[in-house]
Amino acid sequence: MQDYQQFLASKRVLSLPCGFDVDGSTINPMLFPHQRDIVKWACNRGKAAVFAHTGLGKGPIQLEWLRIVLAHAGGNGLLLAPLAVSQQFVRESAKFGIAVTLCKTQADVRDGINITNYERSDSFELEAFTAVALDESSCLKDWTSKTSQGLIERLAKVPFKLCSTATPSPNDHAELGTHAELLDVMTRSQMLAMFFEHDGGETASWKLKGHGKKPFWKFVASWAVCLNKPSDLGYDDDLYRLPPLHMHEHVVSVDHSVNTDGLLFRCPDMSATGLHKELRLTCESRAVKVAELVRAKPDVPWIIWCGTNYEADAIRAALPEVVEVRGNDSQDRKEAAIMHFCDSPNDWLSSKTSIFGFGLNLQGCRDMAFMGIGYSFEQFFQGVRRCWRFGQTQPVHAHIVIAETEGAVLSAIKRKEAQYEELQAEMNEAMRDEQLTARHKAAKYDHVVKQEIPTWLKSEQ
Repeated sequence: MQDYQQFLASKRVLSLPCGFDVDGSTINPMLFPHQRDIVKWACNRGKAAVFAHTGLGKGPIQLEWLRIVLAHAGGNGLLLAPLAVSQQFVRESAKFGIAVTLCKTQADVRDGINITNYERSDSFELEAFTAVALDESSCLKDWTSKTSQGLIERLAKVPFKLCSTATPSPNDHAELGTHAELLDVMTRSQMLAMFFEHDGGETASWKLKGHGKKPFWKFVASWAVCLNKPSDLGYDDDLYRLPPLHMHEHVVSVDHSVNTDGLLFRCPDMSATGLHKELRLTCESRAVKVAELVRAKPDVPWIIWCGTNYEADAIRAALPEVVEVRGNDSQDRKEAAIMHFCDSPNDWLSSKTSIFGFGLNLQGCRDMAFMGIGYSFEQFFQGVRRCWRFGQTQPVHAHIVIAETEGAVLSAIKRKEAQYEELQAEMNEAMRDEQLTARHKAAKYDHVVKQEIPTWLKSEQ
């Protein structure tokens, strides 16, 4: 007869593995210890998520996972990645002795591991692959988007799936929910009903139930591994110590007598919708300041992050030499531009974080300028992390250029950053006991249950 604690443990909601065991000696020895153990765990899971900070080796983990899964199950594999990241994967795979085919359509697919961009995924028969890995799977965050729903539906019959992205925001239930649904753990609506409650009167706003925090993170830890640094899983951090990050704030003066709307001085509306009016008014001044910063260090590569096309126009006018990439450029041009930047010692690149802010390893650059910032902490965070990531050997300088009327935006970003770090610590602490070091040799699921027939059903004969 089980005691109460055993009874409670039996009620825990966990995702059961559907993969296979791997002999650790068959895993590529070039991988670091935490990477090898994550590969072993993910193969055992069969369908898993790796939430690891930038530079912790999600790329090698995905490549080795695909190699081992295909060796075990046969068939072909596909790796979906953001724009231009696929070409970096091809370069990376050569270092590890893994052959990868860069594809544009299904006709390009060859035996083994294939890779393409999310933008081209509609040209592939995803259900035909044995294993699919999604790099920078945070693209699933918007569960109502065509991309998220399309991938969830088209990958439903794929037997092996791996999602990889930087550690998600702990209070972003949508990102965790869409990952759980794509990995066949449970639907997003089921997860919300089980662990969350409506936040006040807003039906679109959810928060973890007070008594459900610990069970929820234990549930997430049954199908995802989360780490900001190797020591989160008990490994050595010696090779993963970041160089200094220097944040420089440059405040540009503005003429408060312009566009006053009948008032003595301009009182800008700094709401998310009213911000662009002010950004347009200060655009030229901010671009001049960015150009001044870049020309002060002309012989090093620079990344200039813009939020809008009118900011890109202003940068082009102030820095005619800059290589500019826009959303309406062809995919081939975008890829050529970013690969040229990666290989050039003193290039200047101007683009949006929505184009080049996710997945790319731009460690060759250590100077960047933000031509103003919006209210999206994720966009700002990802932009900084293209250069300031594990593997960077030089101090990184991030210059934030804002007008004096835009202080509320910067304050909001700083507040979101502090909240993010606090919640990350809370999430890591909640998941630590359930993480990889305690269970990388995942226990096999024993489905045999002893049944006893009630006496009133037993026959007299």
